Formats: sequence, structure tokens, C-alpha cells
Amino acid sequence: MEILKRVNQFRAENGLPDFEESEKMAKIAQERADEMAEGREPFAHFRKNGKRGYIDSARVGETRQELYFSNQNGTAREFSPSTDPQNAERVVAAWEALPSHREGLLDVDVTKVGFGTAIRGDTTAVVAVFTDKK
Repeated sequence: MEILKRVNQFRAENGLPDFEESEKMAKIAQERADEMAEGREPFAHFRKNGKRGYIDSARVGETRQELYFSNQNGTAREFSPSTDPQNAERVVAAWEALPSHREGLLDVDVTKVGFGTAIRGDTTAVVAVFTDKK
């Protein structure tokens, strides 16, 4: 998965071990990406009801942090950070540029990550969900 390779490259550049890919976190990430791309929830760390993004899932306490990326420039159908290195670079570069997202990518206590991508019309949502759970 290109986005995982790019995230792990960034971690290695900063002296940190690779994330392991988590199917469980990927499922949560995919749910969040779908919600945001479909307009059911905003592109934000908080839901419409004011709760943290993952609070409404049945997985409270399992996730540690979420990162979001949106692409709404009319090229969404061609946007795949999972398989396209250039798009993975765009997503990870955007996360690296935001201090809170950068902090999440470099969290030494986090060991696993899952990614979700949803494309609806001209909107793409990319979500990363991290955990320190085994």
C-alpha cells in the first residue's frame, strides 16, 4: 500500500519504527471516509453532534487518533493514495505540514494504522486511524 510506505518512510526519516497495518483500524478508517465523502459528517475531527470523530463508532477506546485529507478539485476519480505513489505523497505531505497531524504520524506510542479512502463524485476523503492496542 503506497500510503503506508510513504508514512513509514516519514517515520524512518525521524528515527521511528514502521507502523503495522491493522485491518481493524482500516475498517474504522473506511467507515469515516465514507461518512465524510458522502456528506453525512464534516471533514473534521468532530462530528456534527460535537463528539470526536470515532466516538460514535462501537469502538470507543480502541482508536487513538485520526487524520483526514480531502480532495475536492474535480479530479477525485483519478485519486488513489493506496496505489498511486504521487497521490500518497500529496496526502502524507499535507499531514506532515500540519503540526497536529505531524505529531500523530510521529507518535512513539502508536504502533498500528489503518487507512480508508472514499470517492463520491468529485470528492475524495482519505482517513488514517491509529492505535496502540495489540
